[in-house]
Amino acid sequence: MLQELSKKDKLWRNIAFNICKNNFLADEIVQEMYLRFHRNPKDEVNDYYVALVLKSVYLNMLKEKTNASINSFHYIEDKSNDFEPNDKEQAILDEIENLTWTQKELLAEVYDRSYREIESIYNINYGYSYLQVKKAKDKVWQKLEKRK
Repeated sequence: MLQELSKKDKLWRNIAFNICKNNFLADEIVQEMYLRFHRNPKDEVNDYYVALVLKSVYLNMLKEKTNASINSFHYIEDKSNDFEPNDKEQAILDEIENLTWTQKELLAEVYDRSYREIESIYNINYGYSYLQVKKAKDKVWQKLEKRK
């Protein structure tokens, strides 16, 4: 039976390549398919059944590849560190806490969006949001200047 299968070797490799899009992996899949038929010989094998076996082999390879446990990553060290502001940054954060809710929210939004985007998304007048952000920045800087 393996001799008959090997007559269509090029077809099996093309099917395997169409499944995985990698020549090296396609060769591995075909070799595994031959091993399966050698271990469990079937009386009759048609092309469709061989294609199903090729796909099954590929899916099993993917499963084996993705079965990683957390133990295999025990050597990875956490290098992230929490944000710790310096004195000047802490003073800015403290002053921001003293702003009105509207000013804090608009100040946060203006770093991600333009005033026009804020106007269209939240239906807030462009000039109002600009003035609130300007007032918020001025308050923070004035308080910081007084601290010096």
